[in-house]
Amino acid sequence: TWQSVTDTQITGLAAGSYKVRYKATQTQFASAAADVNISVVGKFTITFVNYDNSELQTVYVTEGSMPQYSGETPTKPSDDKYTYSFADWEPEITAVTAAATYVAKFTATPRVYNITLNLDGGTVANEDNYKTYSYGTGLILPIPTKENYYFGGWYDNEDFEGTAVTAVTV
Repeated sequence: TWQSVTDTQITGLAAGSYKVRYKATQTQFASAAADVNISVVGKFTITFVNYDNSELQTVYVTEGSMPQYSGETPTKPSDDKYTYSFADWEPEITAVTAAATYVAKFTATPRVYNITLNLDGGTVANEDNYKTYSYGTGLILPIPTKENYYFGGWYDNEDFEGTAVTAVTV
């Protein structure tokens, strides 16, 4: 379809190739009509979101270009089991061919907890092996020794009530 254009920009064209015919109408620019082939390159919306789908950044990228995230490094709060560090984007970032959304991907590292064994004057072989616990590994608690005493068990309270604890299994 032919369209008369009086401005220097043509808007609203989808990406693709077009044949345009132009003819100058003022005398100092008068010339014969000519055909010109032009290519329209699309710009696409690229969105970067965090693990919880909260938007981190939106950019408009020319087709064929590589999108780049320029915001702050994405974060994910620690929980009782893991700490998280930003790893990459999912899916993998590629040259733009259409609108896309990239989701921050995180590496989970098991949390490490300090353990305090109240030995009350007793001793434990290889005591350093029982000072920390990494979530998910399991830890069998040692049996301490103290001269002239019998070990009655580990308890998670000062009153030694309830069932004795023999291992950390979480």
